[in-house]
Amino acid sequence: GDADNSGRRNSALEALIGAGARVVSRVIADLATDDADVRKQLVDVVAGIGDPEGCGAMLYMLGDPDANVAAAAADALGVLGGEEAIRALTGVATDADAGQLLRASALRSLARLEVVVPGNDLASCVSDAVLRPAAFELMGYSEDERALDELFKGLELRAHSSKEAAVEALLRRVARAEPSEAMQVSARLEGAVQANAQVVDWAVESLPEAALKSRMRLIQFLGLSRHPSAVVPILLCASDAAVSDLAHATLVAFGALADRELDASWSDLTHAAQLEACRAMGSLAEPASASRLMLVLADPDSELRSAAAHALAERRHAQALPILLERLARVAVVGEDEEREAIAASIAAISAAPGHGETRLVDEVVAALAELLEGGCESLRFAVAEVLGGLSGRCDAALLGKLS
Repeated sequence: GDADNSGRRNSALEALIGAGARVVSRVIADLATDDADVRKQLVDVVAGIGDPEGCGAMLYMLGDPDANVAAAAADALGVLGGEEAIRALTGVATDADAGQLLRASALRSLARLEVVVPGNDLASCVSDAVLRPAAFELMGYSEDERALDELFKGLELRAHSSKEAAVEALLRRVARAEPSEAMQVSARLEGAVQANAQVVDWAVESLPEAALKSRMRLIQFLGLSRHPSAVVPILLCASDAAVSDLAHATLVAFGALADRELDASWSDLTHAAQLEACRAMGSLAEPASASRLMLVLADPDSELRSAAAHALAERRHAQALPILLERLARVAVVGEDEEREAIAASIAAISAAPGHGETRLVDEVVAALAELLEGGCESLRFAVAEVLGGLSGRCDAALLGKLS
């Protein structure tokens, strides 16, 4: 109860929580104090301990005359759970006469407990700008059409918090739904975005400054939107290690759309973005990106050439072999070790890949390597040896003898 020393008060709260279930009965008894601040702290202790013994007291505290105490009790019931808690929280959340703070806490607790509340029951919450984000969050666990309709309407709202809550809830609906329903919701979302491109603009503008969790949701949302203007912004997120894998997976899921947009935007991308684009193109089985990677093999920047070589190897793009062999001969002579290693590994990977590693292709590559060996300098012979090492013994003894 020390109002003048917050550090001392918080340490006492942590100590009580650490004491666990054995102090719950004493904490509940002390809820009778007239000091609202102390009651609030004690409610937080009950929530922190999480012992079901405190549920009855928290149900009673929902009626506390102090709004902060009552809201804290609703939050605590979201931790304690149970049928009684769910009934009480649902009653509070849908009671238009209850205070906004209490109702918002009840909505958040119901969402934490993943309670399914019919969309019709939440109508008064959705109409309240303060409660709407929490109501949308809860609707993410609903299964009826009314809730889904409200979430799609939420995409058109101006308020950032409501729009973001609607996005999160729609993503949750897709994740929790059966495959057929998930496809329907995704198709409806794509259609809604095509009809209202402003929501894509909002998501794209929000990406750079969004917190990690929000950024991940926005990338997923833009992925479901399948809107062309989302491709490059998602690519730019890939430089962040925390979301890089998600960004690349989203681009790959775009398929032909990403293929076209990355190729068309290539000259406008920064060097770092072009490196990320090469990585993404390596996972795309589309023609435009294959052609782009072949062109990048002749780029003045060695780092980009190496990235393109790796990407073509991942695609098992046999048509790139003549250019890669030519590049190998050139970089081996000038001593570009890093690029030499990338190209050598790429040639070996493409040649030995399942489906492309038939005898004819290996023979052609080995024959080309043999030509490079004739009169080649030491660095070139070393480069050829790197390729042959990656072919796992799929070359003849005569060629190996030339290297010994």
